[in-house]
This record gives sequence, structure tokens and C-alpha cells, in this order.
Amino acid sequence: FDAITGLMNRDYFLSNIDAAISREEYSDRGVLVISRLTNLAKIDQTLGYEETNAFLKIIGNALANESVSLSSLICGRLSGTDFAIFSNAPADVYTIGNQIKNLLEKIANTGQTNLVG
Repeated sequence: FDAITGLMNRDYFLSNIDAAISREEYSDRGVLVISRLTNLAKIDQTLGYEETNAFLKIIGNALANESVSLSSLICGRLSGTDFAIFSNAPADVYTIGNQIKNLLEKIANTGQTNLVG
């Protein structure tokens, strides 16, 4: 697991996807959403190391909570700036993508509007 966010790290996340789509009962209707925090360097310069890590933890917690509400979702941190959400269940890509977008925008609008977006 990723030490900062608590989400699955890249290798664990990808191995979970591989296991999910390798199952015989897997349907070919899964969803993968990747979200990139494009200005992480600016956030880090502005907030400093500890505050940036706290901010990343908030993102990790929000994504983890979202995956609890939709049991077919798994979440991971692919790199310093990339987060991913995967569902092996048939799902509406547009709906899930918008849920994640709205979730991240809500985080951005709670006191960090000049840093995220």
C-alpha cells in the first residue's frame, strides 16, 4: 500500500486488476478512471512537504470512502500524481467519471482553490 494515501500502490493495484479480469466470470464491461494531479509540484512548494502529504491523504481517504460506497470499486495511487479507480462490474463510465471528478473538485474547493485545478 502507498505509505502516504493508504491506497493500493501501483503494483498491488495492477495485480488486483489483472486478477479481476483474468477470472472466468469476468464480463468485458469494467471501468478504469485515471486522474492526474497536474500541479503537485506547485502544491508542494506552496504548502510544504507535510501539508502536501496531508492533502494527498485527504484525496486517498475520499477515494477509499467512495470505493466503500460502491463495492465493486478499487482505488490505487499509480505514481506521485496519478490516482486510479477500477470496477470490474458493468458500470456507467460517465457516471463514475463524474462522481470522481466531483469528489476531487469538492476537495479542491475546501480551502485549496488556488492550488488545485
